[in-house]
Amino acid sequence: MVKNGETQLAKTTKSVKKVLITQPKPEGDKSPYFDLAKKHGIALDFHPFIVVEAISSKDFRKQKIDIAQYTAVIFTSRNAIDHFFSYL
Repeated sequence: MVKNGETQLAKTTKSVKKVLITQPKPEGDKSPYFDLAKKHGIALDFHPFIVVEAISSKDFRKQKIDIAQYTAVIFTSRNAIDHFFSYL
C-alpha cells in the first residue's frame, strides 16, 4: 500500500551507515572510496578476503595447466596478473 508517495521498498530499506570492502585499504588518499564515504557520510571497513601468493615455477608446471587450451583468463587482482605473466 502506498501512502503519501512512499513506496513499500522505501519503508523496508535501511540507510547505509557502514560498508565492508573486501580488498586492502588504499595506500593514498586519492581513492574514490574516500570521496564517496565523505559525500554520503558513511564509514568504510577494508578487509581483504582473498590473498594471492606466488608459487614456484616448478609447482606451476606440476599442475600441468595448458594455457593454450583456454580462450580467456579471469584475474582476481593486479598481483594475480603479475604472477601469471612471470610464469609465462
